[in-house]
Amino acid sequence: MVVFEPCPNDGPVLVTVRYRVTAEHLPAFVDAMSAVRRSRLRTGGHSWRLYRSLEDLEMVLERFTVPSWTEFERQHTERWLESDRDGAALAVGFTVDRARRPEYFLAVRVHR
Repeated sequence: MVVFEPCPNDGPVLVTVRYRVTAEHLPAFVDAMSAVRRSRLRTGGHSWRLYRSLEDLEMVLERFTVPSWTEFERQHTERWLESDRDGAALAVGFTVDRARRPEYFLAVRVHR
C-alpha cells in the first residue's frame, strides 16, 4: 500500500521482493526465477538481480528498478501477461510460506 501517489514522471522506482526459501528448494527456486527475471525485464524493469542473505540463509531478495512511476504502473497493468503470472506463481511455490513481500522505493534527489 502506498501512502502517497507519486507524480507520473517520478523515479526511478526501486522494487525489492523478499522470499523465504529453504536450502533444499533453493536450486529449483533460482531456476524458476529465471522466468520472473525475463518478465521483469520485458515489462520495463532493468538492473534485475537476485541476492541471498548472509545473515538469514532462507532469505532471498529480488531487486530491480523501473525508470518512472508511470512505467512501474504500466508494468503491472498493460504489460503483464498470463505467462508472467504463471512464472511468478511457480517461483513462489518453492517458498516456505508461499508468499512474497514486495517493497517499493522512489528515488530521492540529492544535490551535489
